[in-house]
Amino acid sequence: TGDALRLCINNPEDGVPPPNDDPCDAEVISTDGTWYDGSTIDANPLNVGGSDITIPGCADFGESVVFYQFNLSENQNGFDVNVQDVSGTGNVNVAVVFFDPDCSAVPSYIDPTYCGPIGAFQTLEFECVDPTLDYYLWVSTDEDGEGEFEVQVDGQEPPAGCSESDECPDAIDINVVTGEAPQCVNGCNIGACDDIAGTGCFDNIGLGGVWYSFTTDNDATNVNLSVNSDNIDNIQVALFAGSCGSLTSVACETGNNGQASIIQQNVAPNTDYLVLVSSPL
Repeated sequence: TGDALRLCINNPEDGVPPPNDDPCDAEVISTDGTWYDGSTIDANPLNVGGSDITIPGCADFGESVVFYQFNLSENQNGFDVNVQDVSGTGNVNVAVVFFDPDCSAVPSYIDPTYCGPIGAFQTLEFECVDPTLDYYLWVSTDEDGEGEFEVQVDGQEPPAGCSESDECPDAIDINVVTGEAPQCVNGCNIGACDDIAGTGCFDNIGLGGVWYSFTTDNDATNVNLSVNSDNIDNIQVALFAGSCGSLTSVACETGNNGQASIIQQNVAPNTDYLVLVSSPL
């Protein structure tokens, strides 16, 4: 025989997602090392054109994603990303992405990314990035691993006085006069990025370089270039004619023990030249 019972049925509402679970609603953060609170609890996957988007290599942890947007400030050409657990977060996917043409597009991601337990997360370091892009920090989990966390973006810039001529148009001009003593300048390429692709010694990919310029006078027929450093071993010096964006390779030398030289190189009078001094990143 039966007894009294009570049956209850309801349709529970989904939880309220975080306000930044869509890239177009990303929380704007600074790159000054400030820590920001975050949560993937009740967040949704990123859906573009009817398809859920995940970061390649981390497909299992993209069900609940939130976004933070940041821009690099003046002189910053890199940044570090840190994420730490606050409460309950399990496996996590952390990536830096950008959108083209806008935040409704499929994201493009840049290496490195992280996929795994939040407790094992180590700082993601990004060097020599495009300082003009709108960057988005992607943090996601699966539904079972939703939780609270903190994020930090710490922008990096070269030390004061270093890499100020990292770009060719910012080349430091040196006044050279035929027959007079060599003109010497102190420089620093800490934080400099690679510049130009070329062949052989003129290939600057993977090297951090700084630029200098000089103009020969009416009496010039040749030039000597020498560079030395107490803390750079494989230093390289390249001489170009022409202008930024339209360079002609003239001479290049890769030295060792902190020294490299171009000696008795033929040059034309009353001509602009550019010098690139670089070393491995």
